[in-house]
Amino acid sequence: MGETNYLVPLGDDNLDRYRLACVIEKTQVILFLVQYEAMIDGEWRPILRYDTAHGFPHRDLIHPDGRVEKTALLDHTNAEALTNGQDEIRLYWCAYRERSEKEMKRWMNFSQLNMINY
Repeated sequence: MGETNYLVPLGDDNLDRYRLACVIEKTQVILFLVQYEAMIDGEWRPILRYDTAHGFPHRDLIHPDGRVEKTALLDHTNAEALTNGQDEIRLYWCAYRERSEKEMKRWMNFSQLNMINY
């Protein structure tokens, strides 16, 4: 059984990366995680993740307020889901970062407004 675990930088400023971890047995991907992370406000924040954490391949879109949109990928093998996750992150990480920053700004403004109303 082989294990792989590494970080891949995205862009030129070292503020974006994806994390890849997988366990391969013979030629089969048994477990995997591929996760896009962005350095925002001094913290590495997970934004998009493909993994097998619940026993099946799925995609998690992670919002700054903690909500997670989970999409099961039951028609994909683990290897296909892993590859799709890497491809999606490499192609669209800038758009995901922008979306997350905008959402975070709205969420922070909303949280501050709620604190004022108490």
